[in-house]
Amino acid sequence: KRSCRQISKDVSNYGSNENVRLFDIDEGKRCYNLPTIKNEVYLIRGIFPSGELSNSSFYVTIGVTQLGAQISSRLQDLGIEGVFRATKDYIDFCLVKEEVNPYISRLELRPLPEEYIHGLPITVLKLISRNNLKGGEDDIRYPVDKSDRIWKG
Repeated sequence: KRSCRQISKDVSNYGSNENVRLFDIDEGKRCYNLPTIKNEVYLIRGIFPSGELSNSSFYVTIGVTQLGAQISSRLQDLGIEGVFRATKDYIDFCLVKEEVNPYISRLELRPLPEEYIHGLPITVLKLISRNNLKGGEDDIRYPVDKSDRIWKG
C-alpha cells in the first residue's frame, strides 16, 4: 500500500474541523521535502491530533536524525519540534511507520535568528517536553514570542 488520504477530524475545543493527512503504507517512511537556505537556522514543528487516530506509534525524523516518536495521546494534540542549521537547500521531514500508519495535521517551518542558538555547533536541538504550569486556555506564541516557542497561558 502506498496511498495518502485527507480526512477531516472534528475538533470540539476549537469549534472547527482539523485536516489530517493519513499515510496508508505497508512499511517505510513518507517525507516532506522542504526548501531551506544553507547555514540558516530553522524551527520545524509537526502537529499530530489526539483522539481516535492516536492509538498509534510512529517516528518522526528530520534528515536522518530521529526527532521524536508519536505515541498515543488521547488527551491533547502532540507537537514534535526541533531547531536545526540547514546543511543543504532543503530538509526532509519524515514520518516513519512503526505499528500503524503515520499521520499529521500540521507542519511548520520558519527561520530563526542566528542568536537563537548562541553559537552552538548544532545539527538538531530537540524539544524534550512542554509543561503547563498554570493551566490556562490560550497559548502564547509568535509574534509575542519572536522564536515561536509555545507557552501555555
